[in-house]
Amino acid sequence: MTHIEIKKYFDTQREMPTKLNKVKLPDIAKRVFWEKNQYVTNNPKIDAGQIIPKTSTDKFPAGATTIRFHSLKNKVVTAYFHGILETNKWGEEGIFPSSKLMITFPNTNSSNGIKGGYTYQGYLRSDMSRQEVNATLDYIEGVMQDFLNL
Repeated sequence: MTHIEIKKYFDTQREMPTKLNKVKLPDIAKRVFWEKNQYVTNNPKIDAGQIIPKTSTDKFPAGATTIRFHSLKNKVVTAYFHGILETNKWGEEGIFPSSKLMITFPNTNSSNGIKGGYTYQGYLRSDMSRQEVNATLDYIEGVMQDFLNL
């Protein structure tokens, strides 16, 4: 399934009336963290308590979404949806997030001739619905609206 087909699928899910669609904005804002950069620190829509220092993605908060800017110039962002921490029972021992979904937007891959939209990589944690992902992306885009000229 291409990212365009996934986006269309998510859009149809967003339009479906369900009680899961009623995710509250304050709940989302508390679960979204922003990796520190000049845009984030100067954005009045971002609470200072939600800004984390630059770090590796394995140190992003578990059970939360962390936003990393890949290019301020090109306005490319990835949202990292990390699952809750679990002890690994196979391979390398340690505690790791139960899942990791990365959504990059806008898509800058021009190999298919299409720019814009979302690129998905990874998998969604079981305790988070697609509607919550949609609501979280809407919140993130709302915070960045002036910056990204959406």
